[in-house]
Amino acid sequence: MIVADAFYSRQQIALPEAWWIEAPSTEVLDLLHRHGVRFERLEAPRAVPVAAFEIAEYSRSGRPFQGHREARVEGQWTAAAKRTLPAGAVRIPARQPLGRVAAQLLEPQSEDSATTWNFFDAALEGAKTHPVLRQPR
Repeated sequence: MIVADAFYSRQQIALPEAWWIEAPSTEVLDLLHRHGVRFERLEAPRAVPVAAFEIAEYSRSGRPFQGHREARVEGQWTAAAKRTLPAGAVRIPARQPLGRVAAQLLEPQSEDSATTWNFFDAALEGAKTHPVLRQPR
């Protein structure tokens, strides 16, 4: 029997300054909280340079796995541009003790992300961009 005791990434990316979610669901905020990932809410609108993930393809597995039909997105990040984010938007800084956990949960193409585990399904149906934005360093 083959034992897989180490995993290797297929892709590596540089961490951004922060991730932003304009309209986070309670489930996504609970997920971040349960993992100990720090985040802050905007009290007032703020203009921020962010990149958006443009979705070329969104699909869900036909076969359930652990009670979920895993989701997957393909696409690419746009160049960063100033965007006014509304009050209530959430900023998740990458510079925190659990920044890599935040990356695993928030990056759209991460294999074990909130996207994969259906936390963003409602926001992704028919969407052209992923709900998580990246603020470059």
